[in-house]
Amino acid sequence: MIKYLEYRVALNTDFINKNELLSIISKFANPVINSIKNDIYRLFFNQPEEKRFVFNENFEIFVKEKVLCILDFERSNFIKMGFVTYSEGYEKIVEMFRKVIEKYLQTKNVNFEVIEEKADISLFSPVDRSILTSYDLDIFGNLTNYRYNILKSISSLGTKIYKKDISKLININIDIGTVEDLIRLGFLQREYVFICKENGRQIIQLSNLDILSTNPDAVKCFYCGKSLREESMEEIISLSSISNEVVRDNMWVVGMIYKILTDNGINEISVDSVEIGKAIISHHLSEPVVVFVLKEDFKIHNVFLLDIYLYNYKTKYLIMVTLSPNASIIRDYIIQKGIKVVLINGYESIKDNLLNSLEEISRMFIKDKLENYNNYFSFRISDLVSTEYPVFQKVEAN
Repeated sequence: MIKYLEYRVALNTDFINKNELLSIISKFANPVINSIKNDIYRLFFNQPEEKRFVFNENFEIFVKEKVLCILDFERSNFIKMGFVTYSEGYEKIVEMFRKVIEKYLQTKNVNFEVIEEKADISLFSPVDRSILTSYDLDIFGNLTNYRYNILKSISSLGTKIYKKDISKLININIDIGTVEDLIRLGFLQREYVFICKENGRQIIQLSNLDILSTNPDAVKCFYCGKSLREESMEEIISLSSISNEVVRDNMWVVGMIYKILTDNGINEISVDSVEIGKAIISHHLSEPVVVFVLKEDFKIHNVFLLDIYLYNYKTKYLIMVTLSPNASIIRDYIIQKGIKVVLINGYESIKDNLLNSLEEISRMFIKDKLENYNNYFSFRISDLVSTEYPVFQKVEAN
């Protein structure tokens, strides 16, 4: 499992030669590039409080044989040392960092005290199952990549928009028929705006036209006194409450996957919320299968987080669900780590795609086990199984 150690080196004077110390450390450990330093720092140094913006010049991170050393110089009279590792034999490497820093301070005649801090790191936040079962999954089943991207584009505008102007305001080809479909499915909602023909000013905004149907003269223009029926009317659209939830978080995808699994007899499931998305851990095989629902803005340089999470889940089999444009690169990176990966990069037919992915993972699992058994016999046990049990022939052929 992952280990996290934290120390505070209290100094009796201001520490003024940070670069010299970092130069010495860089001779035996590799410095982490700036583009991922903030992500590491937020993950391990800013919990459980709200994550804040971090300036790279205040800290440095080094890596040595799967041990991350975070040196924080935010204050001038102490150094914070954090060690993150998910490998065996980390004690020697941690001691190496400590000794180098201590020896350097001694040569500079800087008195110091090393104090071990209580590390309180929570990488995994269990998801309440009641949340997953409270979603209206029928409506989510109508989402496609195309429809989802339309909702994201409308959300980015941050306001209600005139229906007639939608094709001009979002960078997606869309027609009025598609807008009507999204309204009918409950992803968009419409309202009606009445505008005075004489001065072009807005009179009133209604969520429906029921009042005009039952009593057409009930409301008159505040400016010219005419009935609303005689004024100009425009439709405006906005995201529904469900769509706001969809674009804000991908928990709805997790809810769909959870329901699909439980509906198909897979009940040994745990769900965690992690820094890069959500992790659904299924134990229907003798080894865990992880379904990672990654954020669509997942950054390539955050693949190191996947190493940490997958190591903790002890999995060799992964189903990755994401709309990230980097999905195939992420998949190939994980495969190089010796993990079998099936990628789902769309919301269309997600139920069928997930079940097919589970079937594919199961075939991979069986083949891997058969190959392991072959190492103990002078014949291929998979050939024997295929002969005696023809149902496995397709598995072996694939």
